[in-house]
Amino acid sequence: MIVGDTIVHEVRYAHPIDAVWRAITEPTAIAAWLMANDFVAERGHRFHLDASPSYGVVDCEVVDVEPPTLLRCTWLLGGVASVVTIRLREDDGDTVLHLEHELAPQPVVFDDGWGDKMRQLGEVLAGERDPSESQPRPHDGLYAHPLPT
Repeated sequence: MIVGDTIVHEVRYAHPIDAVWRAITEPTAIAAWLMANDFVAERGHRFHLDASPSYGVVDCEVVDVEPPTLLRCTWLLGGVASVVTIRLREDDGDTVLHLEHELAPQPVVFDDGWGDKMRQLGEVLAGERDPSESQPRPHDGLYAHPLPT
């Protein structure tokens, strides 16, 4: 759903919050549902997501992390900066994931894309996608360019 200049998705997963937290913060799991990456869940960590071939490399930075409930990152894609915030909360043994992508480039396209990614995250959590078959870090040289300061 698009609200103003923000994409918003809220999904309930029948999994404990720690399992969902691992799925959104471990590089191999992230690669299985989102994109190849060099992510580390530490404030200030600069990382990349491989959105090839459609978008190329997304330059990112962790700006806020509070395990197991909050992850906020900036994304720089094609010179356009945006903020992705994921909040997790427990609810009757399930986990509710609330995602906001503020100032997303091409909001309609990204809204559909996030819908697909939330479904794929559910597949990782259900064991239908094997993170061990994913490549957390893209091939050598992909991230040769430095992040902007």
